[in-house]
Amino acid sequence: MANPCPIFLINLADSTDRLEAARTALGQLGVSFTRIDAFDGRQTVAADHPDFDTQKARKTMGRDMSGGELGCCFSQIRAVEAFLETGADFGLTLEDDMVPHAHAIKVVERIIEKERGLKRQTPWYVCNLGDEPAKINRSAYTMNTDNQDWHMLRAFYFPMGGTALLWTRDGAKEFVRIAKPIYEPFDNFLRNWLLTNAQGMAVTPAVFAPAGTDSDIDKSHTATRRVEVGRDWTYGLKKARRTYGGRVRALVKKLTFRA
Repeated sequence: MANPCPIFLINLADSTDRLEAARTALGQLGVSFTRIDAFDGRQTVAADHPDFDTQKARKTMGRDMSGGELGCCFSQIRAVEAFLETGADFGLTLEDDMVPHAHAIKVVERIIEKERGLKRQTPWYVCNLGDEPAKINRSAYTMNTDNQDWHMLRAFYFPMGGTALLWTRDGAKEFVRIAKPIYEPFDNFLRNWLLTNAQGMAVTPAVFAPAGTDSDIDKSHTATRRVEVGRDWTYGLKKARRTYGGRVRALVKKLTFRA
């Protein structure tokens, strides 16, 4: 099977076992990929990096970010920038711990065929293929591969995680435009950004799954747990506001959104 779109795999230079596992898994599905050299933030203090906004991080999250979290952000940005360089209208970015379903590439192919057939100028920005969506969603269409149904949903409360993301060109351009300075972890940023525009999609069941191992990129030397990094007394309040406020915003968006 030929690639339905360019595929990019985010991988640290010293994570050779993960690279080989991903190469084997994707090779069995008949596709190739471009390796993206992940940003190694394990020895980085986020607050010292010129592209990190400490003040906004404290205001938004009630804490700083770890070097590993910063590395995840930069790595995802690199992958999206690589997609934009190809000139293709869709691009798939993968983390190296992903485990694809046997029909994963067929589902990607079906999505692209469907969207091209609809001929919409901007169908959506990004589709999460690796994390199950929350209940605040709306059905877009259903695809079938070998008698199995896959449901494309508009995910008003976008799933957390960046295991497998299918980007449109318009979505990738807008993401790169606003991605810096960095002030919150990648998955938080995606969710909050897509809450404002309802341009996030998700597929259920998920066609890629995380392997369940710890992220090599996020193994920061400067902190053992995310919430321990420069956390101030407002952290709990701000986390609750993000969680419950985000759900309310997503519900309002679902009720008012018109495609």
